[in-house]
Amino acid sequence: MKKKGKPFIFTLFLVFPLLLNACSWVDIPQIAPLPPESPKPANISKLVELEFIARLPSPVETGQSVALEVLDEVTGLAFNPTRMKMNAQSADIYSLKLTVNVGSVIKYRYIRDGNIPVYEYNSLGKQVRYRMVLASAPAVIHDAITAWSNLPYAGPFGRIIGRILDQETGEPVSPSLVTTCGQETISSSDGTFTIDHLPPGIHNLVVYSLDGSYPVFQQEAEVAENSATPADIRIPSAPFSEVTFIATPPSGSLMGLPIRLVGNIYPLGNTYANLRGGMNVLASRAPLLKLREDGKYEIKLRLPVGLDLRYKYTIGDGFWNAERDGSGQWITRQLIVPPTPVTVEDQIASWSSPGKGPVTFRVEVPGSTPPGETISIQFNPYGWTEPIPMWPLGNNRWLYILYSPLDMIGETSYRICRNEQCGIADDLQTKGTEGLSRSFTPQPDSQVFEIKVAEWNWMAGASDPVTVPGGSIPQKPESFMTAIELVPDYHPSWQPYFTQAFESIAKINANRVILSPTWHYSGNIPPMLQLVAGVDASWYDVSEQINLAKQKGLTVAVHPTTSLDKPALLWWNEAPRDSNWWQTWFDRYEAFLLHHADLAQRNHAEILIIGETNILPAFPNGILPDGRGSNAPGDAELRWRDLISKVRERFKGQIGWFLPYPEGFKNIPPFLNEVDQLYVLLEAPLSNQDPPEEAEISSNMERLLETDLRSLRDRFDKPMILGIAYPSVRGAASGCVRSSDACLPATVFYQGGLEIPSVETDLRIQAVIYNAILHVVSRNDWLAGVFSAGFYPPVGIADQSVSINGKPAADVLWFWFNQFHPR
Repeated sequence: MKKKGKPFIFTLFLVFPLLLNACSWVDIPQIAPLPPESPKPANISKLVELEFIARLPSPVETGQSVALEVLDEVTGLAFNPTRMKMNAQSADIYSLKLTVNVGSVIKYRYIRDGNIPVYEYNSLGKQVRYRMVLASAPAVIHDAITAWSNLPYAGPFGRIIGRILDQETGEPVSPSLVTTCGQETISSSDGTFTIDHLPPGIHNLVVYSLDGSYPVFQQEAEVAENSATPADIRIPSAPFSEVTFIATPPSGSLMGLPIRLVGNIYPLGNTYANLRGGMNVLASRAPLLKLREDGKYEIKLRLPVGLDLRYKYTIGDGFWNAERDGSGQWITRQLIVPPTPVTVEDQIASWSSPGKGPVTFRVEVPGSTPPGETISIQFNPYGWTEPIPMWPLGNNRWLYILYSPLDMIGETSYRICRNEQCGIADDLQTKGTEGLSRSFTPQPDSQVFEIKVAEWNWMAGASDPVTVPGGSIPQKPESFMTAIELVPDYHPSWQPYFTQAFESIAKINANRVILSPTWHYSGNIPPMLQLVAGVDASWYDVSEQINLAKQKGLTVAVHPTTSLDKPALLWWNEAPRDSNWWQTWFDRYEAFLLHHADLAQRNHAEILIIGETNILPAFPNGILPDGRGSNAPGDAELRWRDLISKVRERFKGQIGWFLPYPEGFKNIPPFLNEVDQLYVLLEAPLSNQDPPEEAEISSNMERLLETDLRSLRDRFDKPMILGIAYPSVRGAASGCVRSSDACLPATVFYQGGLEIPSVETDLRIQAVIYNAILHVVSRNDWLAGVFSAGFYPPVGIADQSVSINGKPAADVLWFWFNQFHPR
């Protein structure tokens, strides 16, 4: 059975944010009609009418209008919207009728138009990404616009607390995107979610499975002031159907170009995040189609029945080099997945921009480029967009041909980088903000640019050797841990390069990798802790990382950490820290820990590590970053013991506890007897000399081990694993790297690509510190292991951070790890 994919075409109204005021209105309230030559697929045979009724927070000014904007997440939320003028029913009520295909999921938001367009904001003071509605039958959707960008919400609040379960099995449905009233969150492993700061009223609550494996659920939810609305949601799982996509490339196009299928679900590259340049899809995360002998391209996918799939073909991402229709407009196709296997045959009309010739970039990179790395190109037409993988030609040569959207841009800067880490692992000539030095302007005729990358930024060169001890060094027992902990940070562009990272870690002869997945606080009144797409790795991402690490022979520990939305001192001092606040804090932190306990258990990780600097004020007799008491609850110890017990119910492996030294030793919690291992991260001063003497570092290290660290081990009688995290800068061994006459916080040096002009980079100092510490470790048999913290996974760079990836310190680790456990 063969069907033609139905193009879902949006009229282009938005090119750059600066052009918003040039947008015109769609007077006919419907999505742009299909070209007459495009047949309607049999699986989309019905249309349905939706009526949107929006209540404004206040009447609009004279001369202003209100519009509904249907968004295209495949091209990018900042691009290609269909904007439709609404009809005024009263001063503060506007309506619009919209006809769409049955089964469509509409992503939309409201906009107020005048001389300068004003976007809808939610009650948290953030721009609405989108609202959602499922068009399963004729319906009236009532929306309350909470705020505009220039009119913040100042009313009362309520919340929705819910759980999403499989209708048949009762198992949690997660991860799911939950949206209501312009806010969104992603459900935890047990299917629970909380949406705070909601204005009182009736809101449309929508649950959307990130991979489409469950049908979209929607219902109205009434929120009352200062109350929590429960939402017990049961959803049936969707059966799967095989869909074969066959794409015919444009007539006359180059043979063999790598064509990807990008779409609105996780497996097709959608990150559900606000990426650079207004994009949402990453090319490197989308699957490649297979080139057939007849010149067509093919891919088979198992997709959930009933899924509203929006997709397009591309030789870039959803914006760059994405397919266009016969008239040169962007095209986003739609397929409602049928219950039986189906073959969808699509003709790609064009890659090109009307009236503009292609721009060819031929790049030669230095022979020092690590094998297996991908060379990427990044464009800046109005701000840097996400990098695009180039096409390998062999012999250190790479190619990329840019066809579109050249008709929409003017002079455009570009730069070349490694593994999509542009702005960090750049061509030295165009590093950082200096990337403006290379540019092109689209022309009617084709253009060719030859680029030779002579040297990469932050590629470690030769350095003075570090003297390692000769003679026989006693081996460690097989149980001795030699681990690398990844930096507690994330960007979706990292995911394709974890295989390389784990290969590098395995070559050091590490036997374990410690993953550090994060959740972010989006506020502290109340403390709102949740997974934020684009900065926190999803359940799918971390699961894949665990699997990839195991494939490289590494055992896995998971160390979940939180990230504050402002400096710790300010965050904690601003928080009221009364009994209600602490109850919410512990509730959210419990959800965070149990989520990662489930993740570790289901993916067969061996160890779950709890603890971090950000939670020290929540300990019994807690201390704030400024040294004052935190007013932690009187029953804090009982709460922590109860939480560890709940974690053990979910996770059956070993539980470790993380403490930074010396900060974490100021108030050692008594409940550490409940865990199995102690992980102590060394951040203490080891030398006052500059540069430091290795003998002094060793002497101070021996003293610390025999006093504070060993006493902690003996007090709780738990195995201790020592962590090392010293940056590659002058002053690192002193424990105080100074800038502007102040010590920089240790957390500053966990940023990949770090370069502080007032601080001097010194790769050898980091290697010397590692060598001295590991020499001491070799003589202390009571230690159960050692780990290097802050490893930057997407690419090796010789920056100022604590990461050892791509630095001489990695060679020092290789030596010592091979002494501890000879291959």
